[in-house]
Amino acid sequence: MADDDDSESKRTLKGLSARNIVLLTLLILPACASLPVVEGQADSSAIRALLQAYEAAINRRDVEAAIATYLPDADVWVVGYERIVGRDAIRQNEERAVGTPGFQAWSASVDAIRFIGADVAVVESSGAVTIADNRIAERITWIVHRTAAGWRIAAVRIMAFERRRK
Repeated sequence: MADDDDSESKRTLKGLSARNIVLLTLLILPACASLPVVEGQADSSAIRALLQAYEAAINRRDVEAAIATYLPDADVWVVGYERIVGRDAIRQNEERAVGTPGFQAWSASVDAIRFIGADVAVVESSGAVTIADNRIAERITWIVHRTAAGWRIAAVRIMAFERRRK
């Protein structure tokens, strides 16, 4: 029995037997399941920062900074208009948008972020563009993708749903 006690003491970690370590590990595993949520929170913050950077760039009329938030093969589709594919086409569209006479501001607020994979998320947001005396409310769906450089916009779908005079 002394040999068993000796071998048991050799299998301890800070006073825990191997059996107790296994049991403790099994108890801790459910808590570890919440770790992706913590990572998701960091990712959510990074995604929000990406969209805030895009908004700030558009409002500064800095099209190059806005385009830098997109993937090279990204696309934008505003309901009722042609789909715009690729950074060059998106650049032209953004230049036209911020150059519109009376363009004042564009804004968006994130309503929800849903991760559909480790590196892909769907973002639902509410937004508005103000041109002259008109405010056009929008619903926007973004598909964002994590790259080595951080999160980038892969696709945008915009539905304008309300037009009001200021």
